[in-house]
Amino acid sequence: MEVEVRSQRQGRVEDHQIQLQLEDEPIGDNRAAPNTGDRHRYGSPTDTWGARITFADINRLNVLTQYLCSVAEPVGTVTVDTVLLHIHYKPRSSS
Repeated sequence: MEVEVRSQRQGRVEDHQIQLQLEDEPIGDNRAAPNTGDRHRYGSPTDTWGARITFADINRLNVLTQYLCSVAEPVGTVTVDTVLLHIHYKPRSSS
């Protein structure tokens, strides 16, 4: 799974939590990364984010995004323009 976040940041705003969410509960690994910039892709086509997702879960799946400002410069803003979730799957073979 891949998540692409496009945002506008001012000040020292950094990722705090970029994580999959199912029924209002975070699941799997937090993919927050320092210094990601205004457009960043998290994960890869083969990354499961440490979560076991079923086909039935897909329509209930969300992406949780949280940001923090640096302690040294506590004033900042972030506007998230888009969050794109790309799910790559391979159908289970019948054999």
